[in-house]
Amino acid sequence: MKFNVHLFKIILIFSAFPILTSHASARIQSYLPNGIAAIVGESIITYEDVRKEMAPLMQQITRSASSPEDIRTKVTQVSREILKNIIDRHLIVAEFKEEGLLIPKSYIENEYDDVLTQQFGGDRSRFLNFLKRQDKTVRQFRKELEEKLMVQAMRARMKRTQSEISPEKIEQYYKRNKFLFLQEDSVFLQQILLTPYADETTDLLRQEAENIIQKLEGGASFYEMARTFSRDNMRERGGEWGWIQKNEIREELEKVAFALPAGSHSQPIVVGEHVFILYIKEKKEEGVQALEDVRDEIEDKLLDQISQNAQRKWVDRLRKEAYIKYF
Repeated sequence: MKFNVHLFKIILIFSAFPILTSHASARIQSYLPNGIAAIVGESIITYEDVRKEMAPLMQQITRSASSPEDIRTKVTQVSREILKNIIDRHLIVAEFKEEGLLIPKSYIENEYDDVLTQQFGGDRSRFLNFLKRQDKTVRQFRKELEEKLMVQAMRARMKRTQSEISPEKIEQYYKRNKFLFLQEDSVFLQQILLTPYADETTDLLRQEAENIIQKLEGGASFYEMARTFSRDNMRERGGEWGWIQKNEIREELEKVAFALPAGSHSQPIVVGEHVFILYIKEKKEEGVQALEDVRDEIEDKLLDQISQNAQRKWVDRLRKEAYIKYF
C-alpha cells in the first residue's frame, strides 16, 4: 500500500533548524554526559542528538533560572522531555514503515527546496555551511526531512480518523464553558489614513479627506475609497483592520470608533500630521457570544481533544510494544 500524502492534506510548517553554536554546545556539554542516551529497536539515540535539539532553548533556560543548580535541574527536565520526543518520533517512523507507507520523492524534493529557499534564502553555500556546523551530510538532512514528513503524515491520519462531534456535545461544552466565550464591546473597523507627502500640510490632507467624505455620502464604497486614497499598507484590503476591542487602538480613534453606529463613517479625524476616516462595518456588544457564532470553534476544540487523547494512547501502545533501553 503506497501512502498518498495529498490524501491526508499534510501541511508541514518547517521551522528553521537551529544552529548549534560552540558556546551553546559547551554549555549543554557541561550538564549532559557523552555517549548513548537510549536504544529504540535498532536505532541508537545519543546525547549529542539531545544536545542539538536543546541548543536553541539554552538561552531561555539560563534566563529563567535563579542559580547554576537551577539551570542544571531545568536542563535535566528539558533533556528528558526532548529524549522522550525523539524516541516517539523513532517509534512513529517505524510504524509508518511497517505499514508499508511511502512519502513520494517529489514531495520530499519540494520540501527540501522550500527549506533551502525560506531558511537560507536559496543560498546553497549557506546551507552547506550550516550542515558542516551540524556535522551532517545532505543525505542525512534529507533523511531527517523525510522522517519529519512521516511523523506529520501519521499524526494527520490519526486526526482525520476521528468522528464528527455531535451537536449535543457541542451544546454541552458551550453550557459548561460559557466563561470562555465572554466578549468585550468590539467593532469591525475599516479606515482611510492620509499621511503627508513631502511638504504637504495638514490643511491639504483635511481638504482631501473632505472630498472623500463627499464621495462616501454620495454612495461611494468605503472599501473602494480606501483602496484608492488610503496611504497605509492596509489599502489593498480596503482599509479593513477586522474586529478590534477597546484599548487596541489609540484613544483619539477609539472614542470615535465605538461611538459610531454600525454601517456609518466618521468625519475626518486629525491626529498629529495624519488624518483618519473610520468606518464601522459591524458591532458586537459586551456579553457571551451566541452558540452559533462559536460552534465551529467548539467543534475544533473537541476534535483536538479527542485527537490528542487518541494520539497519546497510540504512542503509549507503540512504547509498550517496542524495545526501549535507557542509559
